[in-house]
Amino acid sequence: MLFIKPSPPIELSVSKLGTDIYQMGSKFLCKKVISGIPEATVASWKERDGHYCLLEGTIRNSSSPEAAEGLIYQAGMSSAVWEIGSEAICKVKTWAEGMDSESNTLAFVASRFPHILLPEVTYSWVDEQLERTFFI
Repeated sequence: MLFIKPSPPIELSVSKLGTDIYQMGSKFLCKKVISGIPEATVASWKERDGHYCLLEGTIRNSSSPEAAEGLIYQAGMSSAVWEIGSEAICKVKTWAEGMDSESNTLAFVASRFPHILLPEVTYSWVDEQLERTFFI
């Protein structure tokens, strides 16, 4: 079996761009705002302190990305979990064509076994460029 090390490393899937602004793979930014959800928002959630974290379609490039604060778990080279704000986590896993996402698996289990408590998936996506799945 051939294994290819992910590039960039899985722990750089979420990188810090500034205070409360994160690059989420190659597709989205996550940022905290005090009020007003921008029109380009694809998902948001309310924080305990009244702030919102947003995923937008705009990408900012950083010449030397740093690993984001809040990395709470890393499973080798293929999976990592970040705390985003106080109300959400972001899980990233390596992905290849033909693989199903973990968020689809959670939705399947929830539809068949509603009595089992599962985390709520706010938003999920496949980042084909980085060959990863993301879910909040």
